Amino acid sequence: MADKTALQESSQALFCAISDYLGLDQTKKIFNLDVYPTYDDFKASNKKLIKTSFERIESPGVKLSDIENFLSVNNDKKSEWYKSSVYIAKKLIEDITEIDKDFAIAKPNFEGLYYFRGDKDIMNNIALLFKAAKSNTDWNKLTNQAPLGDINKWSPADIYLGSNNAKKIIKEDVDKSKNKSYIFTDLNKLISNLIDTGDLLPLSLKKAGKDVKIVKVNFDSKYKKQLLSNIEFSYFSQGTKATAKKNSWSKIPKVSWDRQKHKPSKEVPSRDIIMFLSTPPDITKIQLRHDPSSGGRGGSFKVDVGGNQARGGSIASFKIFTQILSFVDKNFASQLLKEYERATLQFIKEMEKRKFYPGQKGRDTLVNGYTNKGKIDVKLGKKAYDFERGQISAQTILNSVMPMLSNWLSSQKKSVLNNLASLLFEYITSRTQLSSKFVIAK
Repeated sequence: MADKTALQESSQALFCAISDYLGLDQTKKIFNLDVYPTYDDFKASNKKLIKTSFERIESPGVKLSDIENFLSVNNDKKSEWYKSSVYIAKKLIEDITEIDKDFAIAKPNFEGLYYFRGDKDIMNNIALLFKAAKSNTDWNKLTNQAPLGDINKWSPADIYLGSNNAKKIIKEDVDKSKNKSYIFTDLNKLISNLIDTGDLLPLSLKKAGKDVKIVKVNFDSKYKKQLLSNIEFSYFSQGTKATAKKNSWSKIPKVSWDRQKHKPSKEVPSRDIIMFLSTPPDITKIQLRHDPSSGGRGGSFKVDVGGNQARGGSIASFKIFTQILSFVDKNFASQLLKEYERATLQFIKEMEKRKFYPGQKGRDTLVNGYTNKGKIDVKLGKKAYDFERGQISAQTILNSVMPMLSNWLSSQKKSVLNNLASLLFEYITSRTQLSSKFVIAK
């Protein structure tokens, strides 16, 4: 069975393919949520259309039945991903010629485009070209550019609309990259040319509501420069609660778990720092937090950009965060990284002491041995475990690293903070000088 992300992306690809086959006029008629409020309703009247459209999707490991089970009203009672897929596909077919006039999906029947997700000929070959360009880049000579840690910082495309001609041309570049020093200039020129000819469209898809936006990213260098230069740091706070003080972060006290009430014995302060940025025309948040549940034994430090309806991107590497920070304060970035590495070792030591890693006795005893009214309650045991693990994260990592970061943010000039905000936003939202053109549907 495909994972949730694969199903989400494949579901959206399916409805893009359906709208492509229908054409603009028929899409407007059939993509009607008053007539078809759930996927089951839509499927009952459009089985042949769905099957025909799915044949234009290359998403290895994902079957049509997987998508249908995911979209079914029985599995998603709010039908959120079905509705999102409908909204996005309808908006895309309405606006696609504004991206490039050569995309002809507004006409009825397929016009030579397929829908690719995780396939070999488009996405895997593009990944090979990214890897080649990354290895041939002298990052030390770049100014204000941290190494692109993964392909999503070059382009976060979830699916590609592509033609057989695109497959052929991309394969030719893969062959060339084996015999020459392939760089990001070559890769970005390839993507740009394929977009211009209507052979390829990289799409980053987010869950969307009625007011879908189609946003072109990295198409206009002048606009991008203006956007980044207009970003301003407003303030930071510990979480977003109404009681959170501006430009302040307090250490997290040790709090026990109340087994009678099945909740913390007292309220625990937020464990993150949130930087609020002014990015016309809206407000953007950059959330910095330690996630003890992912990234291996030491967890991971995550930096998320959010604004409007959808998350703008994220990084899960403290090293990359401090590399970006080093462009505005090299010494502090080095100190902060050292402290994070020291604190992470302490976190690992405490987790091991409690035997809290998967499969260890401490974790299993808490999760599988949690009793509620004399009966084992694994769900409450998992909740208690998550809290206890979060406490270890707070006491070992956050109470060491966040005060340093808070004090630094409070002591800097506005110009320095604006610069940091712009650099973080640029990197996390894939708008660096080496990033490719792509389109966000959100």
